[in-house]
Amino acid sequence: MVLLALGAFLAAANLYETAARSTIPLELDSVIRSKEIRREKHPGRDDVHLLRLETGRVLHVDPPIYAALSLGEPVRKSAWSHSLSHGDQTLPLNWSRDFRRMRVVMPLTIAVFAALLVIAVLRSHPAEGHHAD
Repeated sequence: MVLLALGAFLAAANLYETAARSTIPLELDSVIRSKEIRREKHPGRDDVHLLRLETGRVLHVDPPIYAALSLGEPVRKSAWSHSLSHGDQTLPLNWSRDFRRMRVVMPLTIAVFAALLVIAVLRSHPAEGHHAD
């Protein structure tokens, strides 16, 4: 059970981190101090887009958000809002394709993990046979 709980926790954390790249679950009220793209294995497809805020917070954001924001711009939004104010503009926010896929994959992963855990437990503790007296 501990392994199942740990797996569920890690899946939920992964799902939240993917969601946070949209900034939808985040509350923001700061100014963009720097922008950085870190190239990954497939440049242009899986790059990491980072924003450093005046507060010192570093955000990993989806590419459309990164592209829409400029250095020195104030950014404001309420947690769970689907719009982000930046400068004198408002950016509509959407869940990324990665997040929409993760919403399906993570519960399926936990279900498969749980099934495998149950099978392993049942195999290690076979049912007691009935004995004739």
